[in-house]
Amino acid sequence: MIEIKRGILTAEVFIELVEAVGWGHPSVEQVDLAIKNSLYNVCVMEENKIIAMGRLFGDSSMSYFIKDLVVSPNNQGRGIGKLIIEDMLDFIKCKTPKGWKVCIELMSAYGKEGFYEKSGFEKRPNLNCGSGMSLFIHN
Repeated sequence: MIEIKRGILTAEVFIELVEAVGWGHPSVEQVDLAIKNSLYNVCVMEENKIIAMGRLFGDSSMSYFIKDLVVSPNNQGRGIGKLIIEDMLDFIKCKTPKGWKVCIELMSAYGKEGFYEKSGFEKRPNLNCGSGMSLFIHN
């Protein structure tokens, strides 16, 4: 049975999941600090094992950013990613007073844009928004 648990993500689980999908990762200490400074994290468990996670940060007012959404390769295609997106969007909606407008952004992994479009996200650039951009600094 699949179960959602909030606020239980650890650096070790984060690293295990991102390694499983081929992403690199910083040190355990840096991941631990990132998780502690996140606004929200959610994990999906099956048979007492975490098989997916999502991490969200933002200002709890106007802007939110979905930073990480990872489903272990053996569990992809089961609707688990959609479950995480819905959970994060519900979290944001519950924190947002009636009449307020918020912006939720993310950077999709290459080729995964269609997954997010099913939840209402739009590709950039488009008529209203320019290209998403990033800068990595290595010290």
